[in-house]
Amino acid sequence: MSVRNAESPLTLLFVAGLLALLPGPLDGQQTARYVHAFVGVKTPADMEGDGRTVEKKLVSELVRLGATENFSVVTPKNRDVLLEKLPVGAAGASRRASLLPSDGLPSARSLIIGDLGRFGEGLRLRVDILWTETLETRNSAAAVSRDLDHLLGDVTRLLHALFDLPDPQALHLPQPPDLAALPELPPSDGMKPPAWEPVPVLADLAGTWKKEGSAESVLIRTDGSAAADLGGRTELRLAVSIEDGKVVARQDEPNSPGLYLDRFSYSTAVRAAELARPLRWVLVLSRDKKRLSGIRESAFFVVDAGEVLSVDNSFVQEEVWLKVP
Repeated sequence: MSVRNAESPLTLLFVAGLLALLPGPLDGQQTARYVHAFVGVKTPADMEGDGRTVEKKLVSELVRLGATENFSVVTPKNRDVLLEKLPVGAAGASRRASLLPSDGLPSARSLIIGDLGRFGEGLRLRVDILWTETLETRNSAAAVSRDLDHLLGDVTRLLHALFDLPDPQALHLPQPPDLAALPELPPSDGMKPPAWEPVPVLADLAGTWKKEGSAESVLIRTDGSAAADLGGRTELRLAVSIEDGKVVARQDEPNSPGLYLDRFSYSTAVRAAELARPLRWVLVLSRDKKRLSGIRESAFFVVDAGEVLSVDNSFVQEEVWLKVP
């Protein structure tokens, strides 16, 4: 992949704006953040299918990146007009001259616009980020790949370059720690180390657990059934099991709009329930049996004017649960 950056690094700060919402609370809080408007990807007429695929990948990765870098992504209602009239790689003055006063610009800090085309035997994708106020290029990045699949695989690195972030190869999704990797306590005065039980059993989990830094809680019973209060919403049934030495808690009932009514209107919540995968936790029990740490698998939504624009069903969060005495 070839990358070119322009001007000075992009600084991401908090401002008021639309939020990309996920089905669980963000540690009980919502924070205002910068808003970037994704206009789309300019594509030749004979590559429209590839262009739509690239746009979906860009939106998905922008949402994921925004979750860690504290920005939100929206799609302007007049995106088709802006996509047609805003040239990629041009100066701010020529971009502004191409727009009519009636075209309007979104209330966002910046615009993100791409350009997809053929490059020799392969494909080239360039993405610009523009200051909305001046339409000047704030930064740009490009990727050249031999086919669409490889280009899609380059999108994450391209966006990291666009936002002047470290190469994502150095990053990884949070994974539950491996029990075998937990350090053993050293022997004391020639005595043998304590005989720790290597695999938890359901009896170890029975009781009430609270998510660290949140109002969420779950009551686990000795038979593996559980009831979760995910921040004041309708109680959610879970099924808890031990798999490969890890604690796995799965949503044990169908998705319902009630899971999302504290975030969305009813009609939006119905759509979210249709699109989101069931919740699942993969956790490791600490040796003192008072702490569960690992990941929650859920979904990440981008919503505008009550419409679900996209859903990322590969979204993963780190979580820690503490046993209530």
